[in-house]
Amino acid sequence: MSTYYNDEKQFDADKFRYSYTSLTGSDPGLRSLLLEQLCQLHEFYSVAFQCGAFQFGSCRMLEYGGGPSQVHPLKIAELWRSNSKSARDLSDLFEHVVGELEGSKARAQEREDTLRSVISQIIPCDITKSEVISDVTLPFDIISTHFCLICGCTLLEEYRKGLEKLALLLGPGDCIVMTEA
Repeated sequence: MSTYYNDEKQFDADKFRYSYTSLTGSDPGLRSLLLEQLCQLHEFYSVAFQCGAFQFGSCRMLEYGGGPSQVHPLKIAELWRSNSKSARDLSDLFEHVVGELEGSKARAQEREDTLRSVISQIIPCDITKSEVISDVTLPFDIISTHFCLICGCTLLEEYRKGLEKLALLLGPGDCIVMTEA
């Protein structure tokens, strides 16, 4: 497995991002984990939207994530959202989800463009702060977080409090979709 940091000052954000957001990453174990996670998340969201639990276009979702670096992922997300030439190419992920899981590879670019158009804000979040996010209208319908609380919380009690903080951002009956190691 790749080493991404010895401490925060030595964190290699590009290596981390490439390994965890690419189907062509060099580590077969990470590729397998990413494929499994994509399949499970696709199944969850397909069922949730088909059964009417959430309405596409009016659902408020917070993707709480970014890994152990606070500023770099915001820059990456903004570059992708603005379709910048220097943005990380995520087409392999869209082609896998739309092509392999839905059987319509030709619509992958359309799906990526649609997602890009419905993202309304990219905002900093910090689970270690008393107010995780600020200046945002609450509640969210879905909070999605994957391998992030474990990075931001060093003690079990911090982890529990972090999860409670995220739950406070939800409305009654809404959900957190979460993957942790």
